[in-house]
Amino acid sequence: MLPSEFWLKKVKEKPWKTTQITAAVVILAVLGIALILWNPSPSPSSVPQQQSVTSEPDPGSAALEKELSQMLSQISGVGAVQTKLTFKSEGTKVYATNERVETRQTQEKDQNGTTRNITEQSSDKQLVLSNNSPVLEESKTPEIVGVLVIAEGAADPAIEENLSQAVTGLLGLPASRVTVLPMEKGGNVR
Repeated sequence: MLPSEFWLKKVKEKPWKTTQITAAVVILAVLGIALILWNPSPSPSSVPQQQSVTSEPDPGSAALEKELSQMLSQISGVGAVQTKLTFKSEGTKVYATNERVETRQTQEKDQNGTTRNITEQSSDKQLVLSNNSPVLEESKTPEIVGVLVIAEGAADPAIEENLSQAVTGLLGLPASRVTVLPMEKGGNVR
């Protein structure tokens, strides 16, 4: 019997119709689906030790813009105000770690009397967890690099100057990084 005739005979017998093979296929399918759906929680070592703030706009920046707008609108003659802040970076978060450094020194002598000193150093860092969450050690706020102020009263040079001085004083920016422009008549303020 040729090998091709053997396989043709096996296919005609339809071995996949047996209950054992059907059960095995069902079990493999269930295991495959379970592996696909299984999402293990990240281990502490997979959490970065220093992590950038997400790339989505920081809700704190929107709150800062709103607070700045409200404060500036309180200046006499300013009227409605909109502000937009530009950041150099999105800030960083540094998580606490436990670091263990181990140094091992050995001295070997060969048959010729030559001495060789060997120093091995290994280190291990582990993220500090509290209630299965990394412990935040330091949070660096984003650096503001520019401010745009649009105000109803900014057409008046004195009010424009007052707004510029208020922003530079509050945020510690040079005047070259603050732009104050008059609001279009009937401009919408959010």
